[in-house]
Amino acid sequence: MTGLRPALALLLLALFSGRCLAQGVAGEAGAVPPPVGSVALRVAGSPGDGTLLDIGVVILDPGIPADPAIHGERGIFPEIRRAEARYLPVLLRGTLVDAGGWGAVRVLPEVMASAELLVTGEILASDGTGLTLGRER
Repeated sequence: MTGLRPALALLLLALFSGRCLAQGVAGEAGAVPPPVGSVALRVAGSPGDGTLLDIGVVILDPGIPADPAIHGERGIFPEIRRAEARYLPVLLRGTLVDAGGWGAVRVLPEVMASAELLVTGEILASDGTGLTLGRER
């Protein structure tokens, strides 16, 4: 079971990036290139109830700089970023529930030890056409 968890975590990351991680902001240093294809999660069979992993998807860090003067030059609208930070985990949860093969899938307001697999992240860039997600600092 311990060897299965890292593989499931990588699969979850691939699913999340294929569904939600977008092209990055054009012209921005370190922008993520567009995805080559999409990732579909297929569950071949349903394992016994004792082997299903419970997943916690934490509300994303909206990545809003503390200095409001920076918001305008970077095209950041704090209200929209906060809404995206709450909506994307709900979207991921729905995808995981629809795929089946997981235990309880919950959206969490903060990091909690209630799940066996925890998904966290930060919105690095968002301009209405592209979205770049990354690791929290």
